[in-house]
Amino acid sequence: MIDQIYDRENYILAKKLLDVSHARHEALSGNLANAETPGYKRVGKTPAESLFQASIGSFVVGILFRWVTSIWIRNVKQMLIEKRQTAVVAMVEAEESKRQEAKEQSAKPV
Repeated sequence: MIDQIYDRENYILAKKLLDVSHARHEALSGNLANAETPGYKRVGKTPAESLFQASIGSFVVGILFRWVTSIWIRNVKQMLIEKRQTAVVAMVEAEESKRQEAKEQSAKPV
């Protein structure tokens, strides 16, 4: 069941978004850690540009996260509905089997 979740396209998209966010944070943390290191060349943009990009990126990621979450919820609901339907069918078949056995037992001569 968990493999079905990992194989869905919304999970793959969310994972890629998190990977990009992680890479951006790694670059920012490296820049902050080496801010006073002589000869260090920062990675990426200036702090103001990074802040602006991060705020826009956060907005876009927020929208994408909501979209991915809604798709994920819909997929989970669909899986639960399918599981419930399978369980109901199994229960009906078991009940029918019990009725058939009881009917056969009562029809046997003593």
